Order: sequence, then structure tokens, then C-alpha cells
Amino acid sequence: MENLITINKTPKGTTVVSARELYDGLGLGSMNWSRWYDKNIVKNQFVKENEDWIGFFTMKNGNETKDFTITLDFAKRLAMQAKTEKGEQIRSYFIECEKK
Repeated sequence: MENLITINKTPKGTTVVSARELYDGLGLGSMNWSRWYDKNIVKNQFVKENEDWIGFFTMKNGNETKDFTITLDFAKRLAMQAKTEKGEQIRSYFIECEKK
């Protein structure tokens, strides 16, 4: 199985992914990243900061940008919302990872 998204474990054992890597992997438009994360992460009433996600700044293409460490369960929910071919591939990938 090809690794589509890097999955990591925190020291507390929580399985997490990068929201930016997920967003890019879903094939969503790079120009909409800030609107997407604001709507789907920051203002999402069904998830909690420091529980489901943690925001931080990183460098991408020489520019400082926002990224988020999100739980794998939250990433699965976000992937389910994506209506793209890449979204289907990532959903299948997460299902296969879960089976292992």
C-alpha cells in the first residue's frame, strides 16, 4: 500500500497527520487553503483545539504558513467531506491503515 499521507504518533500515543498534507493530498485548490482551514478546522463546532487539532506555523515554498496537527479520526472526517477522486483514494488508504 502506497503511503498517501504521513501518519505519526505523538508521545501520548495519539495518531495524527498534517492538515496541510491532507489538504494537498485531497487535491483541493492551493489558493483556498486559508479559507478551507478556517471553515473546516478553526471554526468547526464539532472539534476542539488542543484535543482534535493544534495549530502552528511552518515554512512552505519560502513563505510562513499555518498548518495543523490533527487527529487521524478528524482527518478521516475531513476526507469524507472531499468530493474528489483523491479524496476517495485517501479514504481507502485510511481504511487500509485501520485494518492493519
